[in-house]
Amino acid sequence: MKEIPKLIKETGANVFFATDTFAMQYARNAKDGDLNCIELMVCGAERVKPETREIYKQRFNIELLEGYGATEASPVISVNITGRNKHGTVGPFLPGIEWRLEHVPGIEGGQKLFVRGPNVMRGYLDPTKPFGIDLLPQGWHDTGDVVDVDQDGFIRILGRVKRFAKVAGEMVSLNAVEAYAANVWPENLHAAVALPDSRSYRRYVDLGRPSAVYNVVAAPELSLELKTWCFPVVGCVGYRGTFSREPADAMARRLRDQGWETSVYGVPAYSTLGRTEWLGGDPLLNTFLFWPEGELARLLFHELAHHVVYVADDTMFNESFAVAVERIGGRRWLACCASEAARAEYAALDARRQQFRALTLATRQRLQAVYRSRAPEADKRRAKADVMAAFRAEHEALKQRVWGGFAGYDAWVASANNAAFAVQAAYDELVPGFEALYEAEGRDLSRFYAAVKTLAALPKAERRARLAAAN
Repeated sequence: MKEIPKLIKETGANVFFATDTFAMQYARNAKDGDLNCIELMVCGAERVKPETREIYKQRFNIELLEGYGATEASPVISVNITGRNKHGTVGPFLPGIEWRLEHVPGIEGGQKLFVRGPNVMRGYLDPTKPFGIDLLPQGWHDTGDVVDVDQDGFIRILGRVKRFAKVAGEMVSLNAVEAYAANVWPENLHAAVALPDSRSYRRYVDLGRPSAVYNVVAAPELSLELKTWCFPVVGCVGYRGTFSREPADAMARRLRDQGWETSVYGVPAYSTLGRTEWLGGDPLLNTFLFWPEGELARLLFHELAHHVVYVADDTMFNESFAVAVERIGGRRWLACCASEAARAEYAALDARRQQFRALTLATRQRLQAVYRSRAPEADKRRAKADVMAAFRAEHEALKQRVWGGFAGYDAWVASANNAAFAVQAAYDELVPGFEALYEAEGRDLSRFYAAVKTLAALPKAERRARLAAAN
């Protein structure tokens, strides 16, 4: 933030694009004269606040111009111009853009905007559609924005259709809620969201133990295919849970006696899939409540994702989806609501996590190649031992050369076997496909969830194929 005004002065830049949030930060950090070279400044992506306009006018004699657009419109739809700048609006439509408005039930004072023109895309990528594109109906793009267009053709953004929540039968603007909160607490950032009236995570329970449950996982000696257990409601899953460590260890010993490789690990939280609301929902537990801010947010997003979509008999789909949601939600939460200290702490933790995941993924791929080969079993065992030795050596190199001696993964590495690698695959394998699907849905969570629910209704093989195509 402090460097941008200096760079503007040094380079003599005379055209400047920014969001309101960044523009205000630049103004606060700029010294007198730093922005004198700016001749044209346009703000978009969020509403320009009156105080931002005022500070730029008074300090730098710059008249802010507000515009509006969408990625689908390449990306500009409208903009105010010098000499024709109406505050509180995003200007008139660009030449060549057609537009129409549609009434939204329950919303008064504005209508949903549709646009069409040479700058508007043909459609969204979809490998299941002809030519790989889901074409826009008659070329019209649904912006999802609720607007008012005055008699001079200037557009006033009132909100997004999905940024309205039905409360006691009335449609309430989340933008208005945020504006009210900002007026009361201007020194803070605010975000209003519409969520189901869940009772989860409103109560605290101290379990008196370090983990909520202890999971047992098992895999054959020369395979990464998890053993499954089947239950009512949740279907078949690749793990068996107990509420204390002793029975989990005993179960693992019995499985080892039968020739399985096993792993037992503590789980800090679990989801009841939104089906225990009548009992008060899932509680906050001592096993995770005092984690660092970013890690706590990540875990809650993960567990709540299971309330949104859960497919019986497909552990990998469920857990990979929840991991994708935790990453997406975690990034958004850190950006809007976390302190600088929390962001820095999370960045360090996540950097190590991603490096370790990359190492374990590469090791899984090597093991999979060994197990799928036509070599005799004795040769497979020798190759497996070589792969595991290389994995531990690479971990040690990361630990010493990159992580400064961080030993947080030592216990996992020491006991790593097929079962441990297989359960990690359940959490990681399909994540890239879900993240690509989120991007394809314009980073709109509602559309993303709807697309995932569509996938969930398909047979398992087709689900996997769709996710692979999305990636």
